[in-house]
Amino acid sequence: LDREDLWHLGCHSLARGRTTYRKIRSERRASTTIALAVEFGRETMGWHEQVTGSGESIDVDVWDRFEDRTSAVADGRRPDALVVAVRPDQSGSLIAVAGPRSDGKRHAALIRNGELTGDALVDEVVALRRKHHPRRILVVSGPASDDVFEALRRKVRTTERATSGDVAAAVASLRSGIRKDDFRHRGDRTVRASLEAAPPRRTSDGGWTFDTRAGGDVLPILVVVVARWAAVTEASKAYDPGRSFG
Repeated sequence: LDREDLWHLGCHSLARGRTTYRKIRSERRASTTIALAVEFGRETMGWHEQVTGSGESIDVDVWDRFEDRTSAVADGRRPDALVVAVRPDQSGSLIAVAGPRSDGKRHAALIRNGELTGDALVDEVVALRRKHHPRRILVVSGPASDDVFEALRRKVRTTERATSGDVAAAVASLRSGIRKDDFRHRGDRTVRASLEAAPPRRTSDGGWTFDTRAGGDVLPILVVVVARWAAVTEASKAYDPGRSFG
């Protein structure tokens, strides 16, 4: 509840600019009892009671079924998406990539998880773009990422923000991908631990986010899932129905 750097993930109104940190902060300070704190979490942060046995959860056992240690973007193919996230305390950053495999499934992987921030991070993303030519570059929205987004956009004008709405869409898309068996990951232990600590959950408006209530490191799984979603949506945009009907 007191992790302001994560509020935008739970409160869609904040992420979409419909409310302010000042207003949310005031509401949190007014939550002086356990009951009021729970109400704040439910009404403002989108918390809800976990539904057991619903089949909606994506746990590590499900995730493990899609592991392929040799998974990679097919030779000669461009990645569809590169996704960047800056840690809330600006101590480091993460980068994930997604793109087509040779078998037609989608590859998604964490490729950077280190201390790069600021100009050094921007330079790394630009270098990756020059080497691999991803079709999309996205920066996960958050108070720590604004400067990186603006600096990167000055160098790559098509750089996009990945909003909390995009995160919700990415989780929903992942659930669809699980049913369709249409992706693979490399079994990165950091990503697996992140999913275990911060699994997807329903929000009060019926959408999706990651459950950060236990204080787990959400970013490794978040960037990989968003990269997969960005790749899928990029592929769907590139599809031209006219070509299929002569």
